[in-house]
Amino acid sequence: MATAIPDPLPEIVLGRFGKPRFQGVRDRHFNWSHDASICVCVLAATPVGVDVQSPVPYDDALFERITTPGERYLRDRFQSDDDMSLLWTRKEAIVKRTGRGLTTPLREVDTLASNVLTLASVEPRYHLSLSAEGLDQAALRSRLRISWLQPSPTAHLWTTRDGDGLGDRSDLRPYRPNYPAYPIMV
Repeated sequence: MATAIPDPLPEIVLGRFGKPRFQGVRDRHFNWSHDASICVCVLAATPVGVDVQSPVPYDDALFERITTPGERYLRDRFQSDDDMSLLWTRKEAIVKRTGRGLTTPLREVDTLASNVLTLASVEPRYHLSLSAEGLDQAALRSRLRISWLQPSPTAHLWTTRDGDGLGDRSDLRPYRPNYPAYPIMV
């Protein structure tokens, strides 16, 4: 039986504000992000944005510069955690989805009103937020499929371990804050 060889990857071009996209392909969108210990790439049928970030120490001036008036009640929580990565990843996933990126003033990006799915890892510590046009948190969660890449013992090779949803990654869980007014999880 013959095996079909997939078409080559479409050409990748940059949009007006620098967001990469496939040239001439309307129903395949992607976005990527990386931090010191993790890299993530998301593929979707609609425009998508993703951000992954290790802890961002709390900074009052930064908090004031990037928060909407409605988000400011979260100050004490971020201050006590000394970590703003949850807020940062949610904002960045939204602006990356739109294609405007950081040309959008972050204080205009309301993460309370947006449908963004955020996951948290304990070790290594990071938040990962995902936003896809037209999909709410429940739809994002139900469609989430993860393939984990890890180095193989053989040099220059990687192995994959596919998972359904969060799969067997016990360290990566939907973020459930102890302040329920922040809509992070379904």
